[in-house]
Amino acid sequence: MALGHTTSGFHQRKPSLTSACPPVSTVPPKDKKQLAKRPWHIRWPVLRLIAYCYVLFSVGVATVHLFSLYQQIYPSSAADALFPLHSAANASLNDIPHSLWLSKIFNKAGPKFDHIRPYWFSCSEITDAETLSLATVLTPEDWPHLAELASLWRGPISATLQIPSSSVNATIEQLERLRQAYDADEYLSKYVDIHLVIRPHVTPAWSLGGRQEARNLARLFSRTEFVAHLPVKTRYLTDLSQAVQEYESLLRNGDVLVVPSFVNRGNNNNNLGGPWPEDKIALISLVDQGKMGLQDYHWRLNEGPTSYMEWRMATEPYLVTEYDYHYGPTYIATRNRHPWCEERFEDQLSACVYSMFLAGADLWVLPEDYIIREIEPEYALTSEEQAMQDRAYKNYRIELCVFYARQFNLDQLLDEDRASHIKQECAKVLGSLRKAKMIDEDK
Repeated sequence: MALGHTTSGFHQRKPSLTSACPPVSTVPPKDKKQLAKRPWHIRWPVLRLIAYCYVLFSVGVATVHLFSLYQQIYPSSAADALFPLHSAANASLNDIPHSLWLSKIFNKAGPKFDHIRPYWFSCSEITDAETLSLATVLTPEDWPHLAELASLWRGPISATLQIPSSSVNATIEQLERLRQAYDADEYLSKYVDIHLVIRPHVTPAWSLGGRQEARNLARLFSRTEFVAHLPVKTRYLTDLSQAVQEYESLLRNGDVLVVPSFVNRGNNNNNLGGPWPEDKIALISLVDQGKMGLQDYHWRLNEGPTSYMEWRMATEPYLVTEYDYHYGPTYIATRNRHPWCEERFEDQLSACVYSMFLAGADLWVLPEDYIIREIEPEYALTSEEQAMQDRAYKNYRIELCVFYARQFNLDQLLDEDRASHIKQECAKVLGSLRKAKMIDEDK
């Protein structure tokens, strides 16, 4: 047998130093020269301490910043002292669809809304979402009218209360008085949601600003699918919920129900020698006697687009055929499917109707229903403010016509029936521009 081979003929490795004496697992400590190679800012304990302090400080600053952002979104208890909240179990804002939130919040809106407290008072009655809510706007001076409206309607009401604020203490005192009045009134506390808006103190007292915004808020925070927009100084109204049930298909189709508004000629009090007329026949009799009249603002009594003579004979809803962009009636619509009132104006109800009309909504006048309201000026503005708003509204008319014409064209809907309003109004706009010589005659 040869040296280095086994009897089986396989080669056998010779023992090596590595296999015979394997290295241990411990590593000898580094000498001082190796330690000296570590970065200088790690070798000095003072710098490490400063670094740790900086990290802790940064974390603290970030926490404070995030907390301040949270406070802006969810106001602090200090703000809640100014806006005490009367809550109820069914006052959750989560019931509002996200699409509705976003359509309102991002509608040319940039300012913070710290002055707004939705559901400042929440009604105790559980509301069926498929019923009809009334939406209205008021100031503290209108509180008795709201109480009267609640006792008349005895159904859900979404009301935006605008209060001028001269000082925090004075505002808190006023709010506390209103809280006591709310709790003491059976119908207010049962049926009315009040959304609070604090306005800067201004002169004259009525010029609170943003009645358009207030209208949008009352609609936004209403609890039902159908909303009737009417003045707080309503003295009598028929059972509008019955009309909504009967003509629900029109509303769900995107149309609007117009409620004729009557006034007592020359007097806001009931001097008729009896109760308010409770049916159409009694109301027509008073109109024939010259005691009452159909009021469309911007027109004389009984002469507006609602058409008293047509309403007098109607047994079914009829279309408003003589529409004008100044037309601002009391109306019923769905909460979710229509444009919002344009908030660039102080008080322009007709702008709310104009945008819905251009978007394709037909205006149907209810044949049997009506409200009786107090006689009020069309606008609570000075002559200069009114002139400025009129000029802005004329420009808005042109702007909105162009906007919806473009939208219908992009969606290829100009040949549809709902585009007829665009064609009708844009033709009027072009005609007025030609008269003003702002465009060529051949265009």
